[in-house]
Amino acid sequence: YCTKNFLQGTSFKKGDILTVTIEEETFSLCFEGIFKTAVQDTTNSSSPYVILNSTEWDKMSSSLEGSAFMREKTLYVKTNDADAVTKAAGDTEGISVYTKDHFSSYFMYDMITAYILLAVCILLVLAAFVTLRFAIGFTISEEFREIGVMKAVGIHNSGIRSIYITKYAAIALIGSVIGYAGSVPLSSYLLKSVSRSIVFSGSNTMIGVAGSIAVIALILLFSYGCTRGINKMFPIDAVRSGQTGERFGKRSVMHLGRSKLPSTGFMALNDVLSAPKQFAIITVVFTLCVLMMTVMSNMANTLSSDKPIFLFGIPVETDASILDNEINNDSIKQAMEGSMKTNDGWKSLVKEMEKLLDENGMPGKCTVTMSSIYTTTHNDNNAGISYLVTRNAPADGFIYDEGSAPMKPDEVALTSAAMEKLGTEIGDTIKVNTGGTEKEFIITGTFSTFINNGMAARLCEDAELNLEKINNFMGVQIEFDGTPDKKQIERNIEKLKEVTGGEKIYTNAKMVETFTEMSGTLNSVKQMMMLMTVIVSALIVILMERSFISKEKSEIALMKAVGFQNGSVIGQHTLRFTLAAIVASVLASVIVLPMSKWLITFVFAQIGSVTGTEIAFDSVEIFAICPAILIAVTVIGTFLTALYTKTIKASDTASIE
Repeated sequence: YCTKNFLQGTSFKKGDILTVTIEEETFSLCFEGIFKTAVQDTTNSSSPYVILNSTEWDKMSSSLEGSAFMREKTLYVKTNDADAVTKAAGDTEGISVYTKDHFSSYFMYDMITAYILLAVCILLVLAAFVTLRFAIGFTISEEFREIGVMKAVGIHNSGIRSIYITKYAAIALIGSVIGYAGSVPLSSYLLKSVSRSIVFSGSNTMIGVAGSIAVIALILLFSYGCTRGINKMFPIDAVRSGQTGERFGKRSVMHLGRSKLPSTGFMALNDVLSAPKQFAIITVVFTLCVLMMTVMSNMANTLSSDKPIFLFGIPVETDASILDNEINNDSIKQAMEGSMKTNDGWKSLVKEMEKLLDENGMPGKCTVTMSSIYTTTHNDNNAGISYLVTRNAPADGFIYDEGSAPMKPDEVALTSAAMEKLGTEIGDTIKVNTGGTEKEFIITGTFSTFINNGMAARLCEDAELNLEKINNFMGVQIEFDGTPDKKQIERNIEKLKEVTGGEKIYTNAKMVETFTEMSGTLNSVKQMMMLMTVIVSALIVILMERSFISKEKSEIALMKAVGFQNGSVIGQHTLRFTLAAIVASVLASVIVLPMSKWLITFVFAQIGSVTGTEIAFDSVEIFAICPAILIAVTVIGTFLTALYTKTIKASDTASIE
């Protein structure tokens, strides 16, 4: 049995025979399937794990004596005082302790979709509550007679509000049942990408039910707050149409005699300016709808780009990364093995790789990044921190959040998470147990990374590592000479695959996709969110326009009585919603980039130590396509709903009270 990352780029079925070569010995293994584990890293950036029977392991172990690869033993400890065990291990040479919090970092990339979807759903919830606020306010204003009569016969405010809450409780209950039923297939679809990593809990049903109950409670609390307008109504409202007859300000800043707009355009704009609060609510809802699409688009594009590459610990100038050990070049294979045996072994690897590039007409500079986990202490605090070293690349070529790069062997830069765990600041000295030797390092700055769930440090390029504790080898990174464009880089990579026989040679963007394994899922979620936004926007438009028609029935009848045609009335109603959609699109375009940057930084901070990152975006999609979708849905939805005004006749003016 093997972990899922063993199958990268391959397709095995049960019963296939795999051949393993160690030194000059070969071993045949029968593939039985994939196993899931909570205590081993199974992401594409890590080494795969294989479960063997003890007999085969004993045979292979004897062949591993001369290998440079790390050998370790793992003990699983059940304790009520994990901190005490961690502290005791910190004083013992050659032992590292990892808690459940550390194991959760192995599945951090699988959580990206969940965090992003949660962030986008918050926008959807906000849009829903704003719409609910509008609907409740409209209902109360329309039912002034009923409310006035109930107050006249002695029913208190709390009793009247309870009647409305009972109605919304029934609606919330029905909606929760439908929502829960729809969440079952939707969650199964979204979890397909992580089904090979996670053993699903049997308590999902109870979690779903508890979530539905919480949603109902939240809706009822919000609805109760929205009905406070009932307290301001009086019994006399039942006979004076809910109006006081008093107005102390101008109703509009526009005047028909001074306007050069056609009558339909004037009335639409006048309606918007005359009821700013009402149309502001509509604009806010539309803005949130656009943001749901554009933010999701930016999230998906960012995780399909090279923007997050610096979070994986390699130079940002990298054009290509070779992560494949199976290379049909003996000199390079030997150099790769040698790089894991001595601290100077990387020099031979870089030399041989740069020679290969020169011989094939694509000269460039090569770097090698690796890391070891050391127990680190400061005062009474200790932590297992992954120490990164990039060979043949000065440490000041990386991005730092604060302070400066470590330029000497006794200097180090830490992540914010590591500094918080140790209780240190820039300028403090930490003690590091490198495996038999305790060294002191001065903290020079902070940086962001995904490595080791954010518990990481960077050393200068000449720093020595304990190669017996190497836990991460990032292969070889290549920076081609000159400034090749994307197409040229892709051609170089294809040529490298032919020359080396390796398949795991990636651009920065492809490397991000490979490590996170989220690109395909996020693109599917993006399309789903666009469809959901269309549906939600259409429902909101229909609800609000139908409410306006009911409220303005007398005004529409009066317009027809003085000669306005159906087309003018429909145009007026359609145009005012269109104006709100256009304003919302402009607002969303202004907000989307800073909001996307903040949200994706927040999401990244949940899976690593990240204080800031750049985003990738498709300007046509977020500034043209998404706003166009909203405007089109608004125009079509409003127009079709406004056709109902044809049923209102001039004779309906008789109902004006």
